Formats: sequence, C-alpha cells, structure tokens
Amino acid sequence: MKAFAFAAFAILLFSAVSFAASPSEDTVGSSPEISQQPSTQSAPSGGASSNGGGAFRASAQVLAGCAGRLAEAKVNILQPGASARVEIIRIGSGRAKLLDKAINASTTLSFMPDLPGDYELRVSVGADQTTSTFTVSGCRGTAADSPQAVATARLSPETTLMLSKQASFPGGISRGFKAYRTSSADGGNAEYHTEVTLTYVREKGDAPQGIVVLRERVPLAIATSPSQVSFATQPSRIGFEGESMLFEWDAGRLLPGGSASFSYRLPRALTEQAMAKFASPEISVPDGGSKGTRGAKDDIAASMAGILPIGADAAGYLLVLAGIGIIALMIFGAFLGKSEQKNE
Repeated sequence: MKAFAFAAFAILLFSAVSFAASPSEDTVGSSPEISQQPSTQSAPSGGASSNGGGAFRASAQVLAGCAGRLAEAKVNILQPGASARVEIIRIGSGRAKLLDKAINASTTLSFMPDLPGDYELRVSVGADQTTSTFTVSGCRGTAADSPQAVATARLSPETTLMLSKQASFPGGISRGFKAYRTSSADGGNAEYHTEVTLTYVREKGDAPQGIVVLRERVPLAIATSPSQVSFATQPSRIGFEGESMLFEWDAGRLLPGGSASFSYRLPRALTEQAMAKFASPEISVPDGGSKGTRGAKDDIAASMAGILPIGADAAGYLLVLAGIGIIALMIFGAFLGKSEQKNE
C-alpha cells in the first residue's frame, strides 16, 4: 500500500510538472517567431556627395534634343561667393569630355552632344561632387528632337553631426541620440534636428515569451505634440502620460538573440541636459508577463534547453514525455510490489 500511495503521489506531482512545462496558449498555434532587424531613419548626409564634406550650394539642369544639335546646361550657384565646376562627359565607348567649365555665378552653358548615347552631367563645389546621367538619341525630324530637360543634379546642404550619445538600460535595451545641424542652401538660417534610436536585443537562452512591446516617453518640454515627431516606423500606440508623450512599438515575437530597433526624429538639436530628461525606455510582454519574470514552467524548460541542444519549447514537450515514462515505471513498480506481497 505504501508503494501504491507513493505512486499515486508521483502521478499527481509529475502531472502538475508536465502541465506547467507544456507550452502556453500564447505560443501554440500563433504566428512563427521572427527575428526583426533594426529599422532606422538616416539623417541627410550631403545628398549625392561622393567625397569631401563641404557644404553643397549649386544645382544644374541639362536641356537637350538629339545628337548633333546644341544643348544647354543651366547652372545655379545659390551661395554668394561660391564657385562651381561643370562637366559634360560622353560615357561608354568613345568616352570624351564635351564641356569643362569653372564658374562663379549662375549661368547657362552650351555644348553639343555629337553622338547618340549616354552622357554624364558632373557638378563640383570644392571637394564635393554630384553626377547625373542622361541619354541623347539620334535626330528623327520630329517634335521629339526639340530640347527638353533630360538631367538634373542638385548639390544639397551640408549636415553636421553635433552630438552623439548612447546609453544602455536593464533588459537588453539601448537608446542612441544624434543631434545634427543642416546648413541652408541659400546661406540663411540653419536647421536642427535629433535622431533617436531605440534598440532591444533579446538575450540568448531566454524562456519563451509573447509579443514584445517597446515603450518610450518623450518629455513635453522637448516636444508637445506627436505631429512634431517624424517616425521611421509609426508607433502602434501614441498617447500622453503625466508630463510626457508615450509611444509604443510592437516588436513581434523575437527569437533568442534577435533584435528590434525603432527610430524617430525631433525638430531640435538636443543638448546633454535635454537628453538627461528622458525616462528610461521599457519593454513589456502583454501576453506573457513582463521581461525578466518567469514561472516554474519556464525555469524547468529553460534548464533543460541549456543542457540539451534544443529550444525551450521542445524542452517542455520532452519534459512531458519524461514525466509520463517515470509515472508508468512507478505504477508498474507499485503493482509488482503488491503482487510479491500476495505471493508471500
């Protein structure tokens, strides 16, 4: 009888453990887990600049008809006192430079595309340069031969990084600030903005979890309306909480080691003092509890996953099978002992 009672107790114990270790309804039948790559919004970096780093202050447009007829390159220099170099080059086979002119004021330059084919418009200001390609066809004696805009090249204002600051928080969260100054094309007032990037990296070996929500609060002293904020990825929820605007992004179900990143832009260059006013970003798992809290089923499954080369969900199923096997052995042992007592 003692053996039978012990077997009954073991059945109840392992049934409870097996139930706890089995996957919850949040993971069974749900969409597969994904590893979401960061989604960021880049700041302007000098437009089509190929080198250098000085401010761009010019634009050019080519009007051309067909080969063998005069074409024009209209060049505008927007910054007083600046100079530019304009080149027209026939590319491909028979490469040749048709125009190479240095100018210090807005002007219209003439050149003749002598052959049908591809050409390149190149505009340089100091060490900075931008290019645009266009095609000239052979003359057909139709209206299509008339001059028309075929290429435009613009040298954008320069953007300078003023301040960069990165901070890490508990739970695998980090936040980066980058404050920029963008000079105006006409030499007037500069524009300022700050790029903010939030990143969450799920730790390897974490127990199964549901959809991750990344939460950010922007002080009303920094921005007073969501319309003042530009988002690379629109938040799932926008609201207000105390003296802050509240933004939430759904990061999906992340695999261990997976990451999610979200960016937004504020219409001012933040100082270190302004950055310090931000509360710590947070993550939560609405359908599976907060990050960092795990129950007995997660601890058991995670422990087995650490020992065996399997995932935590598979470890839960394996634990169920192991429990059933042990229960069967105990029942068999109890009845065997009872049978031996009768024989005595």
